[in-house]
Amino acid sequence: MTRRWSGGKLVVATHNAGKLREIAELLAPWGVEAVSAGELGLPEPEETETSFIGNARLKAKAAAQASGLPALADDSGLSVAALDGAPGIYSARWAGPDKDFGFAMRRVWSELEAGRAPEPRRGAFHCALALVWPDGGEAVFEGIVEGDLVWPPRGSRGFGYDPMFLPDGESETYGEMEPARKHASSHRARAFRHLVAACFEDKPVMASTRRLISSGSPFESQLGYSRAVVQGDWAFVSGTTGYANGVMPESAAEQARNALAVIGKALAEAGFGFEHVVRATYIVTDAAHVAEITPELGAVFSEIRPAATLVVAGLIRPEMKVEIEVTAYKG
Repeated sequence: MTRRWSGGKLVVATHNAGKLREIAELLAPWGVEAVSAGELGLPEPEETETSFIGNARLKAKAAAQASGLPALADDSGLSVAALDGAPGIYSARWAGPDKDFGFAMRRVWSELEAGRAPEPRRGAFHCALALVWPDGGEAVFEGIVEGDLVWPPRGSRGFGYDPMFLPDGESETYGEMEPARKHASSHRARAFRHLVAACFEDKPVMASTRRLISSGSPFESQLGYSRAVVQGDWAFVSGTTGYANGVMPESAAEQARNALAVIGKALAEAGFGFEHVVRATYIVTDAAHVAEITPELGAVFSEIRPAATLVVAGLIRPEMKVEIEVTAYKG
């Protein structure tokens, strides 16, 4: 029987702050206090194994032994059938020291072309998770998503090889897909579901604990609010306008599209998706904007059909035309 998590502090065997944040948020409902190997000043072991599982186990074991605490590590990447599984465990290295995944994707495709690989050109994303205790106890899990490789790459969302990967049963690449949809079915999400089912209680032990999610915007800290608040089975996403990289587009439709993208990211960080939205509030500064934003709202909510309120009112800055707020539930 797989060993169960007994609570307390967990070392996430990474020096990547973004990965620590993602893993910490996934495990927070179960009372896990996550700290990174980087924060503890632990060295990064050389990844000498020949599999995702082997490298995940190696990293977790090194962190557990060095810290005296349970440690969790992941190793992930893309394997391509016609390239004998490459880039595989070397997926990040194919992007070079500058982490240029445009270059890495071109390399994958050029090698497929050079080898005259037949269509469809199949690939799979792998994620291995290893949870290791200081006394040597361990549990290992893997999540895999299979699909076709496409060229040219499609979409600018996601990261890594996402724009050239079309998951089975989908019409959009991971580079085109709404983040919430991707995160709900990705290789990492599948591996975490196996981990939680095997090592954690059926119900989160912190179901009533409030969790705050911030975009890092100075505006949020100045006004004293969060991008989203998670309370048990509920997620509340604050009113969101259409800025993108500090720039507000002129079009109300584009403002709505940007706002929905930010909301989707906040929901995903909270462990929710648009499919969990039960209520939405739309504010426009002019009734004429309703027709402009309707296609954008319909693209996201037409099948979900949440309860909704539409308000015509002023917003705090003259360039703002649209603000959207949602509530999500997944009990």
